[in-house]
Amino acid sequence: MLSKNIVFILLDADYTVNGTPQLPIIHLWGRKGRKRVEIQVEGFLPYFYVEANKKQVQEVIEGSIGLLKEWIIQTKPCIKKTYFQTQKKS
Repeated sequence: MLSKNIVFILLDADYTVNGTPQLPIIHLWGRKGRKRVEIQVEGFLPYFYVEANKKQVQEVIEGSIGLLKEWIIQTKPCIKKTYFQTQKKS
């Protein structure tokens, strides 16, 4: 766990997948003054949000085959929040 803040200018970001089980490592490249910086972030698990009810999610998981079922670590409900409201132009 990182114990201090790191301030640098981010130039690029990428990830690799290593190990068994295969886990992602996020690579952040940047500059701090005249020095090059590379930070590797381990222990991060990718995620995505699906707008569906619990029954729909379970049906997809139970009906899936292959990688989807193999890669699901956990599912949990969350509350959708809007932080920035925008208005559509007519």
